[in-house]
Amino acid sequence: MTETVAPKTRIALYTTNLKGGGAEWCLLVLAGALADRGYHVDLLVDYNKGDYTSQIPDGVNVYELPKATWIHGTFTLIRACRGDRIPMLRHLSTSLKGLQKSRVFPALRDYVKREAPIAIICSLGYTPFLSVWAARDTSSGIRVIAREANTFSEQLAEEHLPWLRRRRRRQLLQLKSRLYPKMDAIVSVSSGVGDDLAQVLGLERQTITTIYNPVVSERLHARRAEGVEHPWLAPGEPPIVLAVGRLNPVKGYTTLISAFALVRQTIDAKLIILGEGSERSTLEDHVQRLNLQSSVDLPGRARNPFAFMARSSVFALSSLYEGLPAVLIEAMACQCPVVATDCPSGPREILEDGRLGLLTPVGDTQKLAESIIQTLRTSPETESLEHHAAQFSVAASTDAYEALILGREDI
Repeated sequence: MTETVAPKTRIALYTTNLKGGGAEWCLLVLAGALADRGYHVDLLVDYNKGDYTSQIPDGVNVYELPKATWIHGTFTLIRACRGDRIPMLRHLSTSLKGLQKSRVFPALRDYVKREAPIAIICSLGYTPFLSVWAARDTSSGIRVIAREANTFSEQLAEEHLPWLRRRRRRQLLQLKSRLYPKMDAIVSVSSGVGDDLAQVLGLERQTITTIYNPVVSERLHARRAEGVEHPWLAPGEPPIVLAVGRLNPVKGYTTLISAFALVRQTIDAKLIILGEGSERSTLEDHVQRLNLQSSVDLPGRARNPFAFMARSSVFALSSLYEGLPAVLIEAMACQCPVVATDCPSGPREILEDGRLGLLTPVGDTQKLAESIIQTLRTSPETESLEHHAAQFSVAASTDAYEALILGREDI
């Protein structure tokens, strides 16, 4: 962090870690694209660990924020947040995760003061709160850009521990409602996410800028043509239904597997779910109960999911909620026909109200099975899918973020 750079060229992006999620991947892609445009890009993380640590783009400097003691971190944070102390303390009193984040605040504040980036793009968790307090405490003039990657109302409804749910919801809403108007810019990854955020927080919708994720790139097009080692993708094998994403309840894979059991009653097909996560054992048990062991495979994460997409007959998104599902766009860019749940938010927006792929009600096993069968039987025209996916290009997304960073209005 001692390199001397030209004034007004340093940009920071801040997230919690580099685990294998879509939001983290999009932030990495954006960091690389900004570095390619000549900016000095620092990627700040609370913990430098996860699947993406080996995929840092050239020109991007990863900086893990050192942890202060609990006492020093909490004291520094309380002093910095001034008028927001009461709602902050109320929320932290019920959130151990939030309290843990106070330990990185002194390092974040020192980074902002020392390196003086022109902007910090913060995404996920408590990063927007900590960023705006660090900017105010240092009087740095840094532009703080909060990036909302998921449907906020659905995240609130997912809270655990019922006896704390109402209290945490009220306090998180209060904290976010106070701090988001103080951001220099708020980005939603889809119009649906922006609409939801404005409604929940009581913000004017025009204060939220929708910028689609940087998804489609030359790298994607090159990698989709690479070979893939999976026996089910060999010529002459039955058609493949593909899903990609972490093995988590929010992805709705139990519904997908149940729907695939109905598909198998009509069509000899196979299902591959790429990803890893906490629900693996639950999903494997479900596959066994339905006697689908010979036709459903959960091989874990794939080095090149694009090659799987290019060779599959249907891509199925079964999520309960999303922000802007990059995997759906990637499948379209790989000319793979798609079906998706009509979940908040993203699929309806991406698929133009179902024109480019069938939409099904969330959690409806029968409708999902019918949509997969219909797509397998009709073989939709795929070049239009690739053409539509181009609007979610890395270049277009980076242009829009660059305009926000520089405070321009041309987005």
